[in-house]
Amino acid sequence: MSTAAQKARRSAARGNPFESLEAALFPQGYKLVVGTSQIYELELAAAESRALGRPEIVERGAYFDSVDGAKTNHFRMCAVSPLQVDAASSTRRKSFFEANLFKTGYATHGLFPYRGKFHPQMIKAVINIIGLKRGETLLDPMMGSGTACLEASLQGANAIGIDASPFCALMAEGKQAGASADGAQAEALFADADAICDRFEKSQPEPPLFRTNNSARRAAALEKGWDAFLRLCYLDAMGYAARRARKSVRELFPVVLQRYVAAVRNFARIRDELRLKLGSTSYLSGDARDLKACKLEDDSIDGIVTSPPYSFAIDYVANDAAQLEYLEVEVERLRGRMIGLRGGNLAARVQNYLADMGTVTRECARVLRKGRYFVVVVGTNSNQLKRVMGTNGEDLQIDREIVRIGEDAGFELVRDVIHPIEGIRNTLRDEHILFLRKK
Repeated sequence: MSTAAQKARRSAARGNPFESLEAALFPQGYKLVVGTSQIYELELAAAESRALGRPEIVERGAYFDSVDGAKTNHFRMCAVSPLQVDAASSTRRKSFFEANLFKTGYATHGLFPYRGKFHPQMIKAVINIIGLKRGETLLDPMMGSGTACLEASLQGANAIGIDASPFCALMAEGKQAGASADGAQAEALFADADAICDRFEKSQPEPPLFRTNNSARRAAALEKGWDAFLRLCYLDAMGYAARRARKSVRELFPVVLQRYVAAVRNFARIRDELRLKLGSTSYLSGDARDLKACKLEDDSIDGIVTSPPYSFAIDYVANDAAQLEYLEVEVERLRGRMIGLRGGNLAARVQNYLADMGTVTRECARVLRKGRYFVVVVGTNSNQLKRVMGTNGEDLQIDREIVRIGEDAGFELVRDVIHPIEGIRNTLRDEHILFLRKK
């Protein structure tokens, strides 16, 4: 619709005090997916509608149900996704995933519950708004569970994910493997649940998988990248068993595997139907403060989307202790390398955090191409920070500090979109989606 036509439409609607917000914000024929109601979602959707044409909204859009009646790929992808919860999960948990189907539960994003992760839908919109194209490369130097990289891959872009935690690298690899997998192979693996559990059971001195019947088929599956996927599934079952005192990992592993297989099977079908060509990905255990060690060259990246660890609200090392121990990671050594966890008290941790983020931001400025975006999703300060920190008589605001650090490194703030946090508002009230552009 032309600008003149839009103005005419808005003018005609002025006499109707009950015109929907959707009709006021978007061109005629654009329909939002169910549940798009928060201000930050509408702002991101509006930015998407300006950044993309109608055919691109159908192909790539995050917040749209349809355009001129044509269902978007996002709607179709989410509509076939099973609820990524186990049958025995609480009604509250099931209701959450039902309500957030278009936000979090599609493709393989819902595998393994991880605290503090991105909403994939939000990241899809961010990727569209910053203009990342098919074949270009996105970097997430503090990737957590790998949401941004997986979402970039689903959009046909390439992605590099880096995290200090080997468990995060495993999560990202496992989800990516599931997104790329063959649905029929996934079904076949479900029949081998006991043997797979044997493979990952630490008490087994020589795991028998691939030495029993059908070893050729199982070996072929591993060559296809199933190892990280199945290991992640086992660790998920291990965490599930820790919450269910009367159930063992061996009893729960088939339950979790069934959910993982359902996610792979359903996504594989819609992936093939939509003829999606996933971008290549690389997941590394590394340090965001030293991207040279990860062999990232100057001006080699087309977009960066990341979120610094919310270590003031979530102790990621403690949260992942069981999985890290299973992976034989030296937990205290990892803690000493984690951004936000270094320091004997909160004040020292905050100062180290800001210094570390300065180093990370300068490294991001080095590898990012001129004119491209560095998007940082960061929580506002916690209640603990308010008690001990202050700047010129005002409470320290981490989001403001990140903007200052970015400006010192050669970025300019283009937009700050505020996302209210629902799950941990006692410690983090809001997230700021900071769109910083390299000058």
